[in-house]
Amino acid sequence: MNIKKLKINDKINKIGGLKDYQKDILNELLNTLLDNNSVDVKGFLKNDLVCRKCGSKHFVKNGSSKGFKRYKCKSCGSTQSIDANTPLYNLKLKGKWVDFVYLMLSEQKPLSCNAIADKIYINYKTAHTWRHKFLTALNKVNPIRLGKEVELDEVDFDYCVKGRIGKEKYSKYNHKDKSACIPTKLREDEIYKMSVKHNSYFVCIHNRHGDFDFEPLKIHKKGNVSNKLIEKAMKDYDFTGKTIITDKGTSIGKYLRGVKMIVHRDFKSSDIKKGIMADRNIHNNNINNVISMFREWSRSFRGYSTKYQWNYLKWFRFNRLFSGLSIDTMTKYSLEDKGSYERYSDILKYYKDYMVA
Repeated sequence: MNIKKLKINDKINKIGGLKDYQKDILNELLNTLLDNNSVDVKGFLKNDLVCRKCGSKHFVKNGSSKGFKRYKCKSCGSTQSIDANTPLYNLKLKGKWVDFVYLMLSEQKPLSCNAIADKIYINYKTAHTWRHKFLTALNKVNPIRLGKEVELDEVDFDYCVKGRIGKEKYSKYNHKDKSACIPTKLREDEIYKMSVKHNSYFVCIHNRHGDFDFEPLKIHKKGNVSNKLIEKAMKDYDFTGKTIITDKGTSIGKYLRGVKMIVHRDFKSSDIKKGIMADRNIHNNNINNVISMFREWSRSFRGYSTKYQWNYLKWFRFNRLFSGLSIDTMTKYSLEDKGSYERYSDILKYYKDYMVA
């Protein structure tokens, strides 16, 4: 099934005056006509390989496998397919990837894994795996462009223990020796205690022109995070010549005092509530609105593991800002980042680093 078939199925189901068996016949006829018009995902792959073993970029052709070209590294002699380091790597049903991307971004209210699995005939586990391979590939796509005024604020989300109790969900670690953090199973009472006392923290950046983004800080006991963590999260952002607007939070304030060539303007949240602000342009209402919309948007998931929090924030951003992009463009984006497969494969490592940052 391809994208055109999905659209036709939806339209046929909305036609009035036809009985169910007539809709099935019409569906079958139209789908037969479209069988030779599916999108070939190979056309989205670029020949810009990086060796998975030695990091070299020098390859020679080495035949093909299952319709995909293979290459041999000149440095170490290892071979890999053109889809290596992309979400397509090791996928058995590569031809359905474009349909999957369409379903992930075609609705403002996200479809469940079960709904996607039913539409393109894959199982639930496959749909869930593909979801996070795709979302991991969005983490580096279309970074925010900063305006003259930028809002910054810390945001926190509940530490969620949804899913199978196992090594990927919980970590017990020695605060004195953070390098010794090894994920382990915890008892039920320890899990409950941790979920109540911890939140996952992010910095939200809003450019006041409608665009926003998030950077992860850490999973942390409820309270303030350090200015060092914020400095680490903001290392790729250039605030030179910008006006940074924040509340009077101590951590962000300490971080900004060390940033040169900026104008920092802060406010008391209580003053906004009382309506006694001297300058009504000094606020972080844009960030508050974004977080409120995200919480409403994410309710349909009925919870998700904290290790996927950044993925869901990125998904929400794309649904809000880039829903008008063509499916071809989004498919291209999902396959361009050669580091996405590694990030997905090592999500437990990133999650561990996030725990002890």
